[in-house]
Amino acid sequence: MLRLPRRGHRFGGDRHRRITARRRQVVREVVDQLFDAGFTKTAAAIVKPELIDKSSLRNYSYGDEQLLQFYKLASGINKNDVTALQESIQLYERAEKKSLSMLLAFYIGDYYFRNADYNLAIEYLEKTDALYLSNDLNEKIQYEKGLSYFSLKKFDNAKPYFKSIVQLDQSPYKTDARYYLGFIAFSDRLYDDALVQFKELQNDAYYKRTIPFYLAFIYNEKGEVEKAIQIGESYLKQEDALHKKETMQFLASIYFNKGDYAKSVGLYEKALTMGIVLEPVQRYELGVGYHEIGKFTNAIEQLKPLSN
Repeated sequence: MLRLPRRGHRFGGDRHRRITARRRQVVREVVDQLFDAGFTKTAAAIVKPELIDKSSLRNYSYGDEQLLQFYKLASGINKNDVTALQESIQLYERAEKKSLSMLLAFYIGDYYFRNADYNLAIEYLEKTDALYLSNDLNEKIQYEKGLSYFSLKKFDNAKPYFKSIVQLDQSPYKTDARYYLGFIAFSDRLYDDALVQFKELQNDAYYKRTIPFYLAFIYNEKGEVEKAIQIGESYLKQEDALHKKETMQFLASIYFNKGDYAKSVGLYEKALTMGIVLEPVQRYELGVGYHEIGKFTNAIEQLKPLSN
């Protein structure tokens, strides 16, 4: 004999599905918020039980399941976990949604960037698409691409990425991008272009430790010798100057060419006490300087080895 279903029985499955869907939505919302706020470790802790519980996992679409797997792996990648990296590469290769593959490409590229494997960093960072990532991530990607190419001495490849950052009104990477653009121009002997960037940094708390050296060199190359001397001498008085030895030798050579042999010799002598080994041309200048100020024995000491 057939029995009629009890009242409400036919709707039990629908109610269960609604509860399950609501729970799934809550989990996703909480994890998304935590992840976006940078709490990747907490997000991973919430996601792991969902991935372990097979009955719960069946409630997620394949794309959502992959996203949960990414949230679990992100914390490990940030800690330079090699296993998390390898699993992330595998997930990248089978990612169903492009938005997820773009996030994975960034995280994998960022891992290689942090570990100074710049070729692999570029390989993955170049796979990202700005349309699928936040402005903050896109700025970071531009910077990491630029610095990766720079570190590989591929300056022409690096420049467009640094320029894109410098053109922004505000960016946490803008100051560094200016320095690298200036350095590239300096290396290419495009001194006017280098000055544009370096002059913006000369009062920066970090870069003032190095920028005056480049400014002094550039002004000397442009024929503004007195300005080069002024900047160089002021820089030598800075306690935190990073290029003090190089500036000392540079100024010694400028004074030699000006015929101020006493100052030239004084700076070369100070450089020697700091353990600097002089190049042959510098030994020549020091030897001639000694001769001109009447220290003939010292002059012979510097010049005699050069005759061999």
